[in-house]
Amino acid sequence: MNPELDERLILTISSSFIEIITDWLNINAIQEGYGASINEGLCYEFCSGIPFSGVISGELFIGMDGYTRLLLLPYIVEHLEMEVTHHQLVDSAMNTLVYKLAKEFSEELESISKVSMNEPRNLNHKMVTLPQEKYRKYTLIYFLRDDEKRKYLGRIYIHLALDKI
Repeated sequence: MNPELDERLILTISSSFIEIITDWLNINAIQEGYGASINEGLCYEFCSGIPFSGVISGELFIGMDGYTRLLLLPYIVEHLEMEVTHHQLVDSAMNTLVYKLAKEFSEELESISKVSMNEPRNLNHKMVTLPQEKYRKYTLIYFLRDDEKRKYLGRIYIHLALDKI
């Protein structure tokens, strides 16, 4: 366990997330909460897990409720310049955001240590167990807002689960 490395990972995740949300979608992500977590699991209407391994291994989870997903979807679709008419395209648009976050996170991690990102996995509506004896866990909560339209867009929850060595 290396608290300094954990803190660097959290700062990397936070800066990558804020950069993508701000630059790519033109909305503000305001960090509402952050800290160690003792939650033994998670479940969201929209949830993706991005496993990684190397010098440090674990999984990054991005979760949000259905309300946030519905409000965020038009921003993603507008940026991708696609017309969403089928359910599969909605999932594709949301997965694009996850892949973009995974890519940014991977690029930033290369400067910290040798870590390889695995393929993101869809965990929508699934219960994910994160036992305390297996993981060190951190949670970041972001409030999303479009200042230009004066619109509240919900919250995104990012969970970092690091394998205990």
